[in-house]
Amino acid sequence: MGIRVLGIDPGFRSLGWAIIEYDGSLAKCVEAGVIRTQKSKHKIPVWQDNQARCRIIGEELRNVCSSYNIKLIAVEAESWTRTSSDRVIGMARGLIYGLAVDNWPLTQWHPKDVKEELTGKKSASKTEITEWLCDNIPGASKYLMRIPKTQREHAADAAAIALTEIKRGNLVKLYLMATGEAG
Repeated sequence: MGIRVLGIDPGFRSLGWAIIEYDGSLAKCVEAGVIRTQKSKHKIPVWQDNQARCRIIGEELRNVCSSYNIKLIAVEAESWTRTSSDRVIGMARGLIYGLAVDNWPLTQWHPKDVKEELTGKKSASKTEITEWLCDNIPGASKYLMRIPKTQREHAADAAAIALTEIKRGNLVKLYLMATGEAG
């Protein structure tokens, strides 16, 4: 089977995730999705709302990791804070790091490095990334195209992050060598 890498595009309202499996020679997408949370419609304190949304993200990520036998998590690295919503994305990042700390090795990739690795351009658009994945990675089109268009780019970013770790990172190579699963 090889190694399954969970790529994550952190978000609080929309967290993209994708699983790329790699056997030492072929990378393929085996699943992708978006975890969505919304502000409560009830009048509750913001910290209770944030706690409930964090619980949803954490539970869904744990379920993905255990259901798909994840061996490594690759996350989009944080850029400079640009908007007030970036602060709540920090809560999602905290969940991801907390989830990984006891269970899975974790790596991070800057968006420009991911774009350059896949398309050769540091300024590639999200559409270009999605198209590249669908054209070049078996299974990507199947799993990405079933996600609503407004959310698809989150999952595509996650797949691109996992793929960049497979292509450029050291942890995948070390895992395959240690387990004797390299192709």
